[in-house]
Amino acid sequence: MPMARLMRLSFVVISIGSLSAVYGLYPNGSTGEFTRFTADERKRIIKIVCDQANGRVPVLAGAAEANVTETIRACETYAEYGA
Repeated sequence: MPMARLMRLSFVVISIGSLSAVYGLYPNGSTGEFTRFTADERKRIIKIVCDQANGRVPVLAGAAEANVTETIRACETYAEYGA
């Protein structure tokens, strides 16, 4: 899925979902799609989701990376974003 389309979809899902019975968001989750994005794209996805959620629902960011060092770095970055 092209990145621009994904971002529009994320905005719509978060905007609608946050107003109904959604109790949290799990972007870059464990269903496998996160492997199709670069590390920078994964960061961008989490940033946009956190910005759009705006504290209305918790964001549990998927942070699986190639090694422990990169995973810890991703976790720290996502925490700065509000996840």
